[in-house]
Amino acid sequence: MSQQDDVQEGPSTSTDGTKPVSAILDGTFFSILSQTPDGKVQAECKLCTKKKAVISGTLLATSHFKTHLKRLHPDSLDDFERHKTECRPNYSGKKINTPIGRPAFLNTQ
Repeated sequence: MSQQDDVQEGPSTSTDGTKPVSAILDGTFFSILSQTPDGKVQAECKLCTKKKAVISGTLLATSHFKTHLKRLHPDSLDDFERHKTECRPNYSGKKINTPIGRPAFLNTQ
């Protein structure tokens, strides 16, 4: 799974209202604390009870957040996968390979 697989195309947007927020950053598992204009975010884990963990990542590359869930909250990973599916019901998980056209300079004879 690529780091961009978690981006949803629903109504949730980043704190500046411009970029779609991934299912993992929509407020269910992590709360965004800060965000830079280029999409870097710091988010607090809502599942950590003793000491709140602050994880850094980006809006498009959410592997740090998912890794946190895998390592510290493995029982919640299934809940996250279910939540991600609910956020993106039409997502098949398959990448669509669109053919790249032949460069114009190769078409000359």
